[in-house]
Amino acid sequence: MIAADTGCFLMLNTWLAEHHLTPILHALTGFGHGAMVLLSIGILVLCQPRARRARAVLFALSAALTSSLLLHGIKRVVDRPRPRMAIDASIQFYVGAPELTRHSFPSGHAQSAATAAVIAAFALPRATWAFCLLAFLVGLSRVALGVHYPSDVLAGWLVGALPPMLLVLYAARYSPPRGLHPV
Repeated sequence: MIAADTGCFLMLNTWLAEHHLTPILHALTGFGHGAMVLLSIGILVLCQPRARRARAVLFALSAALTSSLLLHGIKRVVDRPRPRMAIDASIQFYVGAPELTRHSFPSGHAQSAATAAVIAAFALPRATWAFCLLAFLVGLSRVALGVHYPSDVLAGWLVGALPPMLLVLYAARYSPPRGLHPV
């Protein structure tokens, strides 16, 4: 598994750099910062009728907090080194951010982007594809910049998307029958 992850990392990292996509992905990686989760919460709240805003804030903050706690707990337990620290130094690959050395698994940027995408998708369902595309590009950017393996990104997306989705399922099942809106 680790060999396949390293091979996939090297292939993606090199291909993206050779096709001059790294500068574009470097710009996109910023959409994985935690501030994007706050922006998505704001979008969700503003798109709700006044009567449901408090519930929307509670949902979004619960989802974001749960996802973040899960991410940091896994990072501390796994403590996977970043690719540049673990891959044989004789192999050349393209790297940004040399100061990052630990806690590669799961990707925090991918987690934040996925959490933000799911929360924003509840506010603007017709734009779900755009939010998901942005989360995908953020994850790809982390591999392109050499700071995460593909499995780090996949796990980050999972950790980011699952809590808000599970909260919606829970709310839909256990909310009073006055509406099917979990938020």
